[in-house]
Amino acid sequence: MASTILSPEKADPMPKVLKAIKGLRDGYKVGRIILEKGKLQSQSEETGIAALAAKHGYYPEAGRKLRKFADLYSKEDLDALCELCHEHRSAFGLARLYLLLPIENRKARLDFQTAAVQGRWKHTRMLLELRRRFGREPAKRGRRPLKPVDQTDGLLQLFRMTLQFGRWHDRNFVAEEKPVHLPASVKTALDLAADAVKALHEATDKALKRTRKAQHVPR
Repeated sequence: MASTILSPEKADPMPKVLKAIKGLRDGYKVGRIILEKGKLQSQSEETGIAALAAKHGYYPEAGRKLRKFADLYSKEDLDALCELCHEHRSAFGLARLYLLLPIENRKARLDFQTAAVQGRWKHTRMLLELRRRFGREPAKRGRRPLKPVDQTDGLLQLFRMTLQFGRWHDRNFVAEEKPVHLPASVKTALDLAADAVKALHEATDKALKRTRKAQHVPR
């Protein structure tokens, strides 16, 4: 039996954790500078928030987030967060911390933060938990869907999306072991959607096979 060689990061998550902790501390330091020197409406290179962020190697739009980070967190709060990340070997970096900044209530924010770090929640899980606990909609930003360059590309994208949805549905709501239970109205709508997506997937698969045959493209 061949031995499995793990990459250094998978064998030991600490380098990634330490990098995230350093990112938190560096970001907080810049946030303090922006908080002390920056002016909300200024466009100056000396006092503009975006300019100050860019000057220290951050994207201009990160300036306000770093400023709020420094405003909401004391040095002791930062130290506690870094210690928590180290203890639970959690690479909780700035991108995930930014999601906490709209939570004005300090106790609620720190409770959520603790759960996220201890559970090693990734970005998507945090968005879902924010929606669950605070009623916040997931961020509308993100990677823009690719526009198909032609018919075949569109079919391929549909094939991948419908395949992914079908697997997600079957794993979570059809599987014999611990399926997720939903309200009856939601389950009915989901089952109808799953049937429609399945039909779309099958139609897309057939269309792709016809396209390959017409173009004499080997599988």
